[in-house]
Amino acid sequence: MALGRFLSFKTIFAILFTLVIIVYALFRFWPVITGVRIHLNPVKDTEGLVLLSGTAIHARELSINGLPISEDEQGNFAFQIASLPGINRARIFAQDKFGHSDTKLVEWYYNSPNPLDELMKLTEESPTPSAQENNGIQENSKETNESGTGSGQSR
Repeated sequence: MALGRFLSFKTIFAILFTLVIIVYALFRFWPVITGVRIHLNPVKDTEGLVLLSGTAIHARELSINGLPISEDEQGNFAFQIASLPGINRARIFAQDKFGHSDTKLVEWYYNSPNPLDELMKLTEESPTPSAQENNGIQENSKETNESGTGSGQSR
């Protein structure tokens, strides 16, 4: 009965209803209050090309290594980067309309084939002139030398 003197049923209901509204509003606006977030998917590497993908929640601006990239309506993005031999880094930056930002740094190591081995493969695979072609070239150069036009000397 002590409660009955100070608070009526309507007052208690109004206080509880107000608390429920406040808790619900905080629950719904919590992502906006906390700002933008970046969630990355596992990095996929295929023969020197790396696919960076993920979701940027509440992002207005999104960039990878300073290059702006687009996202779909749900915030999903995907970007392909060519790997260089050694350690590679990509900086993913997102910012929302209130100035909150999130940055993720992704690092991976790319063990490329030895460039000299690749060069040797190319030289081994390139066709070499046949013996007849070599003789023809040498004969032409002999004719030029015998005529004196190719040697630069007059007779």
